[in-house]
Amino acid sequence: METIQRELRQGGRLFGTLNCVMKHFAFAAHRWESADTPKRRFCLLLGPIMLALAARAADVRTKPVDRQQALVCLASMRPDFFLKVGLSADFNAEILSFIRFFDQGDSDPALMRRRHFAFAKRMRALFCESEILKELPDRPLDQQSTTVLVIKNAQSLPPFYVDSRVFTPWPEGKATIQAKEIMESSQAVVDVCLERIK
Repeated sequence: METIQRELRQGGRLFGTLNCVMKHFAFAAHRWESADTPKRRFCLLLGPIMLALAARAADVRTKPVDRQQALVCLASMRPDFFLKVGLSADFNAEILSFIRFFDQGDSDPALMRRRHFAFAKRMRALFCESEILKELPDRPLDQQSTTVLVIKNAQSLPPFYVDSRVFTPWPEGKATIQAKEIMESSQAVVDVCLERIK
């Protein structure tokens, strides 16, 4: 986010649609908590972003370098990408909610151990036991995890056709294999995180 915004400030250009999208992310490096909402917004906008990339890659009036860049970006948006983005947003949200408890002027030190235990239990359930991938029944979309939202979003996207190439955002068989690999690596991340805050 920071790199893209810096490029825009220095007169750099993104694709027209993405220029508009980036303005609405409201990311600010000096407000560390502002990273949470833009990540969730980005996950919800993956469909329009992919459509903008496909349109850019297929537009013969565009410079070949720009078309190639759009193709590379589009090709990278696969199940592993969607999962990493969703898990990153959820992981960030959980970490921030834990930190905010200690960021209060009157936080009770007597509750510290209990908070740490509850946080560790929740992180293990969400990321080590893959609860983060489960949709909560009878809950609206805004109360679902970002990972669930990004998966539903990717599954609902049609294939994108650019010249003779087909980009399928969520190919079922490949998605299952990649999801398993990514959830295994997320367990290692959680273990390191919990070890550091002991």
